[in-house]
Amino acid sequence: MDVTLSWYEMLHGAHVGALRLVQVIEEHRQPTHGQQGYNWHNAIEGTMAELAVAKGLDLYWAGIVGDFKAPDVGPLQVRYTDRPTGHLLLHKSDKDEDLCVFVIGSFGKYRLVGWCQIGTVKRDEFWRDPTGSRPCYFVPQSALNPMEELTKDKYL
Repeated sequence: MDVTLSWYEMLHGAHVGALRLVQVIEEHRQPTHGQQGYNWHNAIEGTMAELAVAKGLDLYWAGIVGDFKAPDVGPLQVRYTDRPTGHLLLHKSDKDEDLCVFVIGSFGKYRLVGWCQIGTVKRDEFWRDPTGSRPCYFVPQSALNPMEELTKDKYL
């Protein structure tokens, strides 16, 4: 499912992403899961990916700032990469019962690749640590459910 954000949606997403990162910096929070330093690109693009999921699935996006435990869009978690062949990255701390949508794209043009219930793809075969300092589950796109199967009446 392809989603294109309008210029004002991109501006709104970028604003929320910047607010979130500034809060993290102001509170002296350390980056999670072995990340090195803060990253404007990931903060802003990740937030715009959330907005793309909301738009694509016709869900309300609250753009929450400050609640790091809240779902990203409605009941959904969202993960993002700008790499077309990228993998969905999940961590042991991610809740098994949560639903997650994987998004690829950048600069307002996104593809909602697929979704999963997190616990179903936390498999030993997907566990990797290519850098030696950031182990996680690298879930291939082929292991995700098609977006057409994520319907409001069935799952949301």
